Amino acid sequence: MDLKYEISNLPKDFATKKIERGHICVGRVTHYPLGGGYYSYHVDPNNVEICTDITIMSKRGLDFPQGGLVIEAKKGEKMNLEDQVSPGDVVYFDPSIPHYVEAISPSGEVQWHKPAGRWMMFSAISEFSSNCSQSSQKA
Repeated sequence: MDLKYEISNLPKDFATKKIERGHICVGRVTHYPLGGGYYSYHVDPNNVEICTDITIMSKRGLDFPQGGLVIEAKKGEKMNLEDQVSPGDVVYFDPSIPHYVEAISPSGEVQWHKPAGRWMMFSAISEFSSNCSQSSQKA
């Protein structure tokens, strides 16, 4: 995470232990299950972090049959990164670049209860909602 913070010109522990400038850093592990795991085409805000990090935790061809992380490097030019990464690799990119997770196995019943599929981990600096109580903000 230090590299992500350095690229984003943020202190190395920005928003990791408390809310800072209305933001909090939240770590997530995401499972894209066999039988339908995907994430729609989108961009993320880059008003605070100008670099996002994704830790790869599974391998296409071993843990899931197809699809995976796609970024749009240039308008209309899409690049699937799964052939270039292995579990343990960290991918850094500008979150305002359009990206998505192409369906990893679009047919069959979604298998949430099985560990097979695509796994990733990332941290996101998220805007902290102003509708939370003050007591929860101090935690």
